[in-house]
Amino acid sequence: MLVRMGTNLIEVTVYFFAKSRDLVGRSKSSIEVPSETTTLNILQTLYTQFPRLSELKGCFALSVNEEYVDHTSNSPVIFSGHEEIAVIPPLSGG
Repeated sequence: MLVRMGTNLIEVTVYFFAKSRDLVGRSKSSIEVPSETTTLNILQTLYTQFPRLSELKGCFALSVNEEYVDHTSNSPVIFSGHEEIAVIPPLSGG
């Protein structure tokens, strides 16, 4: 756990799938977020660190620790250890 300016920051592993992987140029990275945050704050952090994700215009699923979260609301998220976020765009195929 990283501590800066009195705020507990957690390093979170982020996995990118399909189009999100193409946009950021990698399948995995990490970000730092406050241990107590919200889904909208997570999104803002992702867009700040990976600006090309905004090309998906929110058309993707977001999961925290393998559970889907509603990233259109400002739901609270509490991180406590080794956490994972996944950015999962819609898949197409045929």
